[in-house]
Amino acid sequence: MYRLPVGRFKIDINSMILYNCHLRKPPTTIEEQRPCLLVQTTDGWLKILDACSGECLRSAFVSSIIKFSSLDWADYYHTIQLKSTVSQIRRSGSRGLPPPTSDRLMIMYIFKIHPLQLAGSFSLNRSVFGAKIRDAELSEDVLVVSHSNNTFNFYSFRWMLKHCTVLEASLGEWLEMDGGGRCGIVGEPGFGVPLTMNIKECPPLLFTTQSSLGYGVQFGGSPAVFCHNSVPKFPDVFHIRALSGRHLVAELKNECPTMNDDVANFHFDNYQRFIHIHGCTYSSYKIRHADGQPHRLEKQYSVDFKQQSPIGYQLEQQDTPVITLSGRVVKRRSTDGGFNDLSSSLHKVELEDEVDLVFAVVTLPAGDDDVSAYLFFLDDKTGTILKTVEIPTWKQGLSNLIDYELDCILHVVQDGATSTCHYYRLTRTKR
Repeated sequence: MYRLPVGRFKIDINSMILYNCHLRKPPTTIEEQRPCLLVQTTDGWLKILDACSGECLRSAFVSSIIKFSSLDWADYYHTIQLKSTVSQIRRSGSRGLPPPTSDRLMIMYIFKIHPLQLAGSFSLNRSVFGAKIRDAELSEDVLVVSHSNNTFNFYSFRWMLKHCTVLEASLGEWLEMDGGGRCGIVGEPGFGVPLTMNIKECPPLLFTTQSSLGYGVQFGGSPAVFCHNSVPKFPDVFHIRALSGRHLVAELKNECPTMNDDVANFHFDNYQRFIHIHGCTYSSYKIRHADGQPHRLEKQYSVDFKQQSPIGYQLEQQDTPVITLSGRVVKRRSTDGGFNDLSSSLHKVELEDEVDLVFAVVTLPAGDDDVSAYLFFLDDKTGTILKTVEIPTWKQGLSNLIDYELDCILHVVQDGATSTCHYYRLTRTKR
């Protein structure tokens, strides 16, 4: 379709988001009418490109001094967050290095899109948020600050905007700073985007909880509930608690250990549901709530893919021993050993809400230390397996992409520079 400029004026992309957004009917900005690429370049630019032509629709120069690490949504389709790399404080006197002069952890820029505009920018300092601060994320106007002791603190970003903003800056407008000592156009090279907030004291704490740093804290439901795994020694034990009162709603755990870590998350498209993946089992739950009654978690269905092997290979033990004529007992190879646990795995799960289908990529043992891979099609509402297709090309560690377009399922298996595409057409049956 197109190739971005190369050579002297090439675009080196550091982070990128592909999206197609319609906020209004009819759309009021050109970005709302086309699929877009939101890119952050290594030379300090933030740009919105037309995904079909590569044309630059809007851009802002942020900084050429700051090295940025990530670009992500803060409020889906409305606000983005741009974070700098984490600056590590060097030990005083280590190898003759001078003592540290700053306690800054990182810098965060918050931008609104459609049209692109600055919402706020600030520095996260250890002297304000704590010496053990590790990372921070903005989600739905809530700043979540994680610490190395598995503690997560939650702060109101709206409160921070109201009480910590010291500078009003708009992209494309002239701005004078430091009594006229530094001036320029915001978002243009040579001036960039200044910090508009000065957080001198820790904002009021909304609440705090503990969870493993790899899982974090997730929110959903209405009234709201949140999920965390509060026991670092047992990361596969998940607690679901009500946001109001913090009381325990349900606990998800399994006594049987597996080779892979469990996955517990709110449903892809419905925050009143919850999904749990344990080994090769996919379970769906419904969060129930009645007026005056506490929350409860009700299981909708559970699918054990190890019992759904299309080739009829069952993981079962045969109790009757095989005895030769001489009376020797022939020992069988265990069919429930470590190989089966390792090869029976759920690798990827995705949902297409338009057709209420869950697509699952699963590997199952095929006998004699062989492994076969399958693509399962499940009804999202009932968990009924509608169809199973064997994946002809499979190697452990390959990246998988599942997409739905025009009543077809596209499954891409990528092995280095080689990609294998499989198309599956959906046919609707009369009810």
